[in-house]
Amino acid sequence: MKILGKGHGGVVVADSAGAVKKFYLSRAYGQSEEQHLTFLGGLQDQGFSIGCTIPRFLEAVGKGTWEIDGKTYVYCNRMERIPGVSAQLAIPDFNERQIKSLGKDLGNIIFALHAQSKTYTAQWKNTFGQEDKLLAHILKDKAGQVMREGPDKSVNARVKKAASYLQSQCESIASENTLSHLDYSLSNTQASHTGHVNGLVDWGDFGLTHPALSLYQLASRPVWPHVKRQYEQLGGLIREDITYAAAAINLAWVPIICAQLGLPLEPEETQESFEAMYARFE
Repeated sequence: MKILGKGHGGVVVADSAGAVKKFYLSRAYGQSEEQHLTFLGGLQDQGFSIGCTIPRFLEAVGKGTWEIDGKTYVYCNRMERIPGVSAQLAIPDFNERQIKSLGKDLGNIIFALHAQSKTYTAQWKNTFGQEDKLLAHILKDKAGQVMREGPDKSVNARVKKAASYLQSQCESIASENTLSHLDYSLSNTQASHTGHVNGLVDWGDFGLTHPALSLYQLASRPVWPHVKRQYEQLGGLIREDITYAAAAINLAWVPIICAQLGLPLEPEETQESFEAMYARFE
């Protein structure tokens, strides 16, 4: 069994040249991704396209549990396989031209997703509801954990301020909600060796949020200037106050969760990065 990728809640293994199996620690998350990919498959049948591959859901694979790499997984989906490698793994070896190409593609994709989704937002709300799960996750889970467990009181105080600001913008954020990936990150981007995006994976969190909020995980990455420039050249407006407040909260939270899970920090996930991002927010 060849493992192609791992995340906090699942593992992806090769099934065939054109398909993968994804095993989940949570049955609810596996069913959520199944439902979201089925919804997106229906949109694609209507002509919906974001300029890269959204994997097709193929089937739910039986009942039972699977032991993989020392963990017990309780649900399995079979879905279309996207060629390439995780951009998170590839980008340390990318040159500036490849980074620019990756950022430009990411800007094109997220603009297309936001722009086209306006047609389908009502359909989503009728099927799945109106909750902004990403905003709730950033405020409750990420900011909340930093304020409870963060070892640096100065950082905790600034995270509290950023969270309070996002809370104050809830009405504005809700008024501009559109469909988005909600975990739009390098780790969920399958890239080619030239830096082009082949597709996006991990659609289990797909749903509604403000366009600027959906970009927060890229704001501290080397691709960000290129993502932002391309998005704005296409006519998109990024509310940097929202993006940078969420990004600062995330940068304060990542060291805590990585320490708990025994995971390494990425080069951009440092206290200095938090300081710089918070300064942008202010």
